[in-house]
Amino acid sequence: MTQDTTVPKLVTVIITTSPTPSAPSTELLSAVIKSFEEHCHALTLCNVIVVFDTFDQIVPTARLKKGQVTPQQAADFDEYKKNVKELILTKYRHVGAKFTQRRVTAEYGSPNPQNTVEYTISQTSDKKVTFIEPSRRLGFGLAVRSALRVTQTPFVWVQQHDWALVADLPMEPLVQIMKAYDSHLETPIKYICLAAIPHYLERVFPSRLAMLRGDFIEDKIGQRARAQMKEGLFTKWATWLYYPDDGKQLCLKHLQGRTWAGAERQADRAAMWRERNEAERAAQDDG
Repeated sequence: MTQDTTVPKLVTVIITTSPTPSAPSTELLSAVIKSFEEHCHALTLCNVIVVFDTFDQIVPTARLKKGQVTPQQAADFDEYKKNVKELILTKYRHVGAKFTQRRVTAEYGSPNPQNTVEYTISQTSDKKVTFIEPSRRLGFGLAVRSALRVTQTPFVWVQQHDWALVADLPMEPLVQIMKAYDSHLETPIKYICLAAIPHYLERVFPSRLAMLRGDFIEDKIGQRARAQMKEGLFTKWATWLYYPDDGKQLCLKHLQGRTWAGAERQADRAAMWRERNEAERAAQDDG
């Protein structure tokens, strides 16, 4: 069986996205999906869950990691979500599909009624495409957990909106390795870019206290995992790297989603700086 037939049965793609300077353009996600098409076509055939994390505050100067956006970014976000939905439905071949909706609650922190976030799950009847839209900002950690709770495959590919593949990825053998070594006593394998659902839920999200609203997995759990693995608790985390050519082969490229304003805006910005520099040089020559 080929990669395109085996991988979609075992892997769900989880895409997390949030306000960016390039919105309402979908340039970032379009680049990500194009990289799937070029380097791992099977990822375009998997079930896909998109989490549209929102913002907390509207402020004069954006701090996107803190959930703070400008008035223009806030205004652009609804249009951005509409554009992303159209992109996903087109690329994942579900244009015109009918959706069902339900409301769910994400809990975090101490068991206080205020420590919850309501969100909407919109899902096609065949569950191939799912959109999750929270009423308040979740943060990357809770966004991933919300998607995991509706995932029906044993493994997930968690994709942030500004990381693109730049090398071919042998997904099918990686999945087979994880299936074969999932319960190995000495060298279990539960995470190689892909992650096993039970591993994520049991290790990263064991309770509502494990991840607070706004937390990033790599900042919080990643530090804990690395410290414990240094102490010899490797089998607990079972985390491996796909490391082709002894690390010389670059596999991912960061698209700088927090600063990239889109091709048109970037060009306008460059033109503005050129004009400013030319004006300064002209003034110096006249002086």
